Amino acid sequence: MEALFLLLEFFGQFLLELLLSLFFEGAVELSGHKLKKSRKKRHAARGARAQDSGKQELESEEPESEELESEEPESEELETQEPELPEPFSWVISVFVYFVLGLVSGFISLLAFPDSFIKSGSARLISLFAAPIAAGMVMSLVGRVRDKNGEEPIRLDNFFYGFLFALAMTLMRYYLAA
Repeated sequence: MEALFLLLEFFGQFLLELLLSLFFEGAVELSGHKLKKSRKKRHAARGARAQDSGKQELESEEPESEELESEEPESEELETQEPELPEPFSWVISVFVYFVLGLVSGFISLLAFPDSFIKSGSARLISLFAAPIAAGMVMSLVGRVRDKNGEEPIRLDNFFYGFLFALAMTLMRYYLAA
């Protein structure tokens, strides 16, 4: 009976660590999607301005002969092309950013919950790797759901970046929690 109680206690504490990690990952994920949407809006606005300026230049120029009039649609197509989408950040920068965000999230979580949820040393060590793996799986699932709903997933919506973020957060809590 005591072994069952210890097992339930471990899973309860593990679940608290996982939920805390997923809370911070969710906050970062929502912020990432907001940032991506704002970048797309700025890109669309730049494209609209480029098209407007291209049309204004074409309207101000008057064709001198019939040959120029026949060539005008081709030049209009060339000048009113939308600018290319901005390149996403390099994967190296993304790895660094998500790791640092995980460390910061771990530090913030220590301000709210200074004690470790898991008291046993060996259970904390198991949780150090099990919680990030579970969080990575959940973030991968979130990415699939977003993809099925027609939304473009961000990098945190896959296993590796979700695992990395949760690992950094769990490392911070492992070493600094009492």
